[in-house]
Amino acid sequence: MAETTPPILDLDTLIKRPVIAIDGKRYEILSPDELSVLDHHRLTTQGKRLDELLAGPDLEPEDERELSKLLADITDWIMVGVPAEVREKLSDAQRMEVGEVFTALPLRKHLMNLMQEAGAGTKKPGKPPIGGRRSRSSRSSTAATPTDGLGRSLSRVLGRS
Repeated sequence: MAETTPPILDLDTLIKRPVIAIDGKRYEILSPDELSVLDHHRLTTQGKRLDELLAGPDLEPEDERELSKLLADITDWIMVGVPAEVREKLSDAQRMEVGEVFTALPLRKHLMNLMQEAGAGTKKPGKPPIGGRRSRSSRSSTAATPTDGLGRSLSRVLGRS
């Protein structure tokens, strides 16, 4: 019985880092699974400040510098496998893309797990069997929607509002 019952929590200690390509060369970036509690707090705080700066109608030159530095700090930390000389070539817009990819990783992981379950025949999409219940966790996602700012996305990835 225990072997046929799916676990309610399935953890892996081996973390596969996602890969991005810059100028045709592949580099690893952090996986959200690697984040400590302090990392979560730091990214959430930085993300909120990033959202505050992006929400303003017009940025003063000082705010523009802070925005650019904050974006560099966040993405330099995310791009652990990318050499400094490569990171320095990236524009702020490209750094925003890196941040957005990072915040979308939990959704991608969730979708891949669902596809694997459906492909293995262990879980059928659609209606639950008669008398069965839908999983509460499948109704919502911690991943951000594309219209969210990077800071709000970071907060969602990290499970904070």
